[in-house]
Amino acid sequence: MSARTIAYCHAVLRKALADAVDDELIGRNVCLLVDAPSVERMEFKPLTKEEAARLLAEAAEDRLWCYWIVLLAFGLRRGEGLGMRWSHVDFEAGTVKLAKSVQRLRGEVDEATGRRRGKLVEKKLKTSASMGTVAIPKTALQALKEHHKAQAADRLAAEVWRDPDLVFTTGLGTPLEPRNVNRSWYALCKRADIRQGEEDRIRIHDLRHACATFLFAEGADIKVIQSVLRHARKSTTEDIYTHVLDEVKRGAADTMDGVLSSLTSPRSRRGRWCRERVATRVATYAILAHEAIKGSPGQDSAPCRIRTCDRRIRRQQVLTDLKGL
Repeated sequence: MSARTIAYCHAVLRKALADAVDDELIGRNVCLLVDAPSVERMEFKPLTKEEAARLLAEAAEDRLWCYWIVLLAFGLRRGEGLGMRWSHVDFEAGTVKLAKSVQRLRGEVDEATGRRRGKLVEKKLKTSASMGTVAIPKTALQALKEHHKAQAADRLAAEVWRDPDLVFTTGLGTPLEPRNVNRSWYALCKRADIRQGEEDRIRIHDLRHACATFLFAEGADIKVIQSVLRHARKSTTEDIYTHVLDEVKRGAADTMDGVLSSLTSPRSRRGRWCRERVATRVATYAILAHEAIKGSPGQDSAPCRIRTCDRRIRRQQVLTDLKGL
């Protein structure tokens, strides 16, 4: 059993016992005496724009082509996309309301086969932050319109269509099986020849990560990313995309460095030119002053403009002129 599974079980049991303490069914919550194992967050390798372009190009002839675009455009989870309904899509306003998710629940064990009988169900999204109205990008909106027309034609040609309100269905109008969607996704990645290794292969959920990564790259604020992904807390977004945030901060620092360089370069050049000019003038004046101080009596000394044989008077005048520099 993995550390993540143990930590999850610990959290569920701790919450259950806490409720029992509140109801005065037990005296204390013994889970508080046990520390859950620390779970190391696995860093993921974001989907690049080049890989996304190859996937979408390969998906052009795929039956779920619109589904893949929607997941990437909205940053949806797999079940959220499967739970979309036409009655929640507003083509005029360009928005969609997200309310439910399609999932497979494990049922009781079949005594004859020894296997569990699961069933597909629609469940409300797990948090209030997950539910809400999302703006649809124009490209995704056009894809949904084309998919709506194609589905209408399929529905007229089919003998049976179970649920005409579901956006993504089987050929009979029933909800798509999540495991079959996974199979279609890995087949698509194989055709596009993208990350076929076991360790770095792309999951459907990575389309959600790609949505956030692309928005970060375009300069979107962390609060905007949080609202798009519908995270309840900003810290969740920051924890998941720490590496992306670091790259954005580094890029912002480099951008500011370029701005500062452009702003300070003229000043630096002017400062260097002024220093060189002053140094030249001082050196020239020092030579002339030296000649004036040691000049013969009665010689006209241009720098200090004093006709005197007294070197002390000449020296004082030169010093006064140098201070004027």
